[in-house]
Amino acid sequence: MVLALRRTRRQARGGARSRGEHADRMFVVAGHEFEGRISAGADAALAAFLDLDDLLRRAVAYASESAGTDTSRILLHDADAHEFVVAAVIGPIDDTIRGSRFKETTGIAGAVFKSGRAHIAPRTSGRTLMAAPLTVGDRTIGVVETVSRAADAAFTSADLERFASCCGLIAVALENRNKLAL
Repeated sequence: MVLALRRTRRQARGGARSRGEHADRMFVVAGHEFEGRISAGADAALAAFLDLDDLLRRAVAYASESAGTDTSRILLHDADAHEFVVAAVIGPIDDTIRGSRFKETTGIAGAVFKSGRAHIAPRTSGRTLMAAPLTVGDRTIGVVETVSRAADAAFTSADLERFASCCGLIAVALENRNKLAL
């Protein structure tokens, strides 16, 4: 579903809105036009949504929260280079790994990317890794990984299902952000 916003009549005339004032807007959703009102707060939320770094920070936090972990990362796929790019990280992992790259066939992320299915890796060193694809339609745009806390029990199939659903929402948000940013 594509959402497009048209400028308000007042904005088109160059007028400014005061804080908290509602604006008349014309919405286009899936080719159908609707007229409505958006609060200034919703405008700010949409602007934040268009900021990719902010969206990634929120998405990786959402992924960690949905899995009940404190460590997660979002890996976006660079199709031209056949690599993953570490786009966002949360947790005790050093943030300096953000922006690093590795082959699309590497580890659990590579297996999840290739199969298009979420996966729980066997427990090693007291922790369990869970990964799920970021899929939009028939394209996989990346993978989200999360690691259980050392004292926590291994992930269950219910955890995997919840995490995969969360990653589906993240994929849609990233895809919509790309469409709106164009």
